[in-house]
Amino acid sequence: MSAKRPAIPGFKTELCPVCNELFSRTSAGDLHRVGDYYDHHDPQRPYIPRRCLTPDEIAAKGLVRNAKGVWHWPGSDDWRPTVADLPAAQPDPA
Repeated sequence: MSAKRPAIPGFKTELCPVCNELFSRTSAGDLHRVGDYYDHHDPQRPYIPRRCLTPDEIAAKGLVRNAKGVWHWPGSDDWRPTVADLPAAQPDPA
């Protein structure tokens, strides 16, 4: 069974179906996948199977994990709103 993507209001995280790591955006998720797609038309090209980077390898690429467990670029996604952070509803003045 794969992990369920946590609900973070206002944001859509990217969940890797292979390693179950969460990423703040597609570019961060793409960074953690390495290796080549198999090209059976070019027998001279070596085949390196695709895999997910380990958490240590992800950190070495420059991503950091926030308190909610989401990998992100430093300074870009370290604050994620929660329901408690949303402004209180105001009565309609009409």
